[in-house]
Amino acid sequence: MERLWLGSTGLRQLPGELGRPERLTFLDLQATELKSLPACLFQMKSLKTLDL
Repeated sequence: MERLWLGSTGLRQLPGELGRPERLTFLDLQATELKSLPACLFQMKSLKTLDL
């Protein structure tokens, strides 16, 4: 998995497992209800686009 769209889902927290996050290059969190971003997002070295 390289792209993950979670926008407009109403999520309040991210799932504990995102598949293979080392391959994730795009993550859409726009229009979610997240209160904070988990630290693991900042450790994803391949992530090129984070849409908030």
